[in-house]
Amino acid sequence: MTSVWRRTETKADGGTFRRPLGDTELKFYWDTVFNGVAISIQHIELEPESAFTGDLFSRENIESSWIRLKQRFPLLGASVEELPGSDVVEFVVNEHLLTVIKPEEVKYVTFTSSEEISQFLDRLLNGTPTLTNELLAQLWIGPQVNATQTRYHVFVPVAHHITDGTGNATLTKEFCQELSVLSTKKEVDGVSLSERLSLLLPLEALNATTGLTKARQRWRSAIAKVIYNIRMAKLKGGHTLPTISRVDPRRPAHSKTLTLTLPASVSRQIIESCRSLGITFGNALPVLSQLAHTRMLLKSRTNSAYPHISDEEWENRRVQPMIFAGPLNLRPYLNRSWFENGGDKNLCLAISFYFFTLPSMPTYKAESSILDINRRQTVSEWFNSPRDSNTYLSDVEEPDNVLLSSLKREGEIPSFSSLMTPARFLLRALMIRAQSSQLFRHPLLHELHTTRMSTYIKSTREVGLAWRAKQSGCQQEELEPLKTLQERPFVTSNGGASLGNRDLILSYEYPLQNTPKALPIRLRIADYLIHLRCRPSELYLGALTMRGQMQFFSYSDANIYDPLIVKEWMDEVLVEEIVHFFLLYRIWILSKKNIKLVSILALLITLETICSIFELAKTFNLRTFADLKPYILFLKFCFSLFAATDTLIALTLIVLLHRSRTGFERSNNIINQLIIFTVNTGAIPSLLSLLIIIMMEVYPKNMIWLSLYFFISKVYTNTLFATLNAREHSTETLRSTVSNSIPGIRKATNNDMLMAIQVDTTISHKTDDIMLDGIKTEVPGPKVASVDLV
Repeated sequence: MTSVWRRTETKADGGTFRRPLGDTELKFYWDTVFNGVAISIQHIELEPESAFTGDLFSRENIESSWIRLKQRFPLLGASVEELPGSDVVEFVVNEHLLTVIKPEEVKYVTFTSSEEISQFLDRLLNGTPTLTNELLAQLWIGPQVNATQTRYHVFVPVAHHITDGTGNATLTKEFCQELSVLSTKKEVDGVSLSERLSLLLPLEALNATTGLTKARQRWRSAIAKVIYNIRMAKLKGGHTLPTISRVDPRRPAHSKTLTLTLPASVSRQIIESCRSLGITFGNALPVLSQLAHTRMLLKSRTNSAYPHISDEEWENRRVQPMIFAGPLNLRPYLNRSWFENGGDKNLCLAISFYFFTLPSMPTYKAESSILDINRRQTVSEWFNSPRDSNTYLSDVEEPDNVLLSSLKREGEIPSFSSLMTPARFLLRALMIRAQSSQLFRHPLLHELHTTRMSTYIKSTREVGLAWRAKQSGCQQEELEPLKTLQERPFVTSNGGASLGNRDLILSYEYPLQNTPKALPIRLRIADYLIHLRCRPSELYLGALTMRGQMQFFSYSDANIYDPLIVKEWMDEVLVEEIVHFFLLYRIWILSKKNIKLVSILALLITLETICSIFELAKTFNLRTFADLKPYILFLKFCFSLFAATDTLIALTLIVLLHRSRTGFERSNNIINQLIIFTVNTGAIPSLLSLLIIIMMEVYPKNMIWLSLYFFISKVYTNTLFATLNAREHSTETLRSTVSNSIPGIRKATNNDMLMAIQVDTTISHKTDDIMLDGIKTEVPGPKVASVDLV
């Protein structure tokens, strides 16, 4: 099959060009046949300067702008044709149709309220698709007449087989530019259509190995198929959020989009933390999602307001790995000449896909011993109910108030820190980074992608044809039933990707000020969001940065996932992100970016994790506490390791602080207070672990040590928040101890607090822009804010 454009007709008003769809394009084409799946809908809110409103949004200017845009990006005006008697599908570009507005291509609407806009968007997402094989992109545009400020809403549905995330950003930017220049021309000067089409090639034609002999290409393809089959065979298990109905792969999705945005100050802090630790935000996103999944599932165990999870389902979920999938930007890995001549930001499809795997979701240690307790309304009810006396607390007396309070607290949802320490969070993000690196560095990257697409095309084509036959009322031969989530060999927790820093691609004021003769600003982008017509059972979590603010967005099938559950899942991701990156950043700064020191501590914590996993594996199926006896020695080793690690961390902080001594009495007093605070907070977890060991030795025949064991996760959490909450006291100490005349100390206001983390002859301080439980600190962020990952 040829992958280059060929001229099939030549007429006075222009020629006609054709080429077959590549494998990736063909996969998304058959997706679209099934009720418009994967069509992206860009929603752009525009604010014009009042003096230019009439000219900017006149029908003539809008249509002229769209025509020029089609000539610059010919696939916007292309059509798709299925060749009779074969599986080949071709793009058809008619040069004349690029110079006119086709029927239904540009539509004008007027909105009277925000509710009307939401209803219109819902029709585009869940109604009959407005795109067809003859219309691959469409423009809807109109004002919101009751808005306090003049705004125009632009909706651009685009078929996924002609664009991707990068292409969508380019489309928005260039349309706004064309609209703002107020040109009456309907033709684009310069590059001919054939030259523009030379950039619109399928991925197979841009593979760097296309120059190899046919024999070598066949060998590479054969090896890639073997590797791909082995990889897919290894993908087993997995789970996702609780569903509200049975998955039917042939029932169209009800698409929902949700968004959450972080303030610019917090976004800068998170981005800087990622860079300091050598990871991208895309590496961290699956780990954040995993933590959010865990907390949502725990809520399903303890809260009747959530879909209930049975004991059997919970025990199965807690040992499953978690698998994440999503798109990858292939543009930098394609033909270098193509990339440098405009392929990097061209409107076309140039993506691959990934599968990343993480270990089973983190669960706090005491959780396995309170499953039955959580199913009761109160702990006291559990104690008063009939039960096997050996089930949990053996034959001990009625517990005192301390133990009772402890069990009640353990019945609550654990904090993020008790589920996963900052070091473990970083280690899992590094696991994703390693898998990503392995994927992109593989010598058969393109061949593996082609192999994957060939398997996808077959299934999506069958579903698409069956849907078309159903809509037309034609009889269709019975297809093999598609597997539900429960029947598949593996289940992805969610799809997702980071789209990086959109500020590097997208501008917000037009015309662009990059020409010798700069024009006045006439148009501004007030808001911008991309929506997606979802696949059945789709759950997607994405992130990007716009105007320096990090934004999370999710696409989900509301037939399968309750939108309220998805919203809370996103809230969990947001909070986890702030907490974990805050803690990681503090460790990094206090050690003066000492990667060796941080690595040693991370290694010890990794050993703790391995011991915990081994402990879980050995004790998972125990029926009574009496069965713990053979493992007491190993448990003593675990608690000794915990105590040693906590002590080493505290000593490290003490040494770092001690080295900051200056010889001046006032600054030394501050250092001493910080050292005392570090000893106090670091000693509590260590002493608790040692006390458990002592109780195991002194009272080997009962379970007194177990009551202390329940406190461990809470102690770690309280240590974290004690450190944060102590900053107010530290501020007061600084005010009373250090003169305001010393450089680097300024009077704190109601809006910020200062916590010294290093004292020298000139006192310097670093704080971070972050809100956490009412605590706020403030410091300038980095100048560059990029989280471009994939």
